[in-house]
Amino acid sequence: MISLNIEKTFGFISKEKVSAYESEVKAAQRMLEDGTGKGNDFLGWLHLPSSIGKEHLADLKATAKVLRENCEVVVVAGIGGSYLALAP
Repeated sequence: MISLNIEKTFGFISKEKVSAYESEVKAAQRMLEDGTGKGNDFLGWLHLPSSIGKEHLADLKATAKVLRENCEVVVVAGIGGSYLALAP
């Protein structure tokens, strides 16, 4: 479940203005959870880390061990926080 605490924003925007978007936000949340919106094939991040299996985690730990033992520096390049970095 995704949650959001916006209490500190009320110094800048009224609760009424935020409340005006409640139905749209709830609809967007439902689309995310149901996987029915545009781009629904890119929602693998939604269930992380619980969707990472024990075998995949063991592989990550083994790779990290090899890197620690053999490298002084490791450069990691990502594509904007994509969950695809975890693809087997």
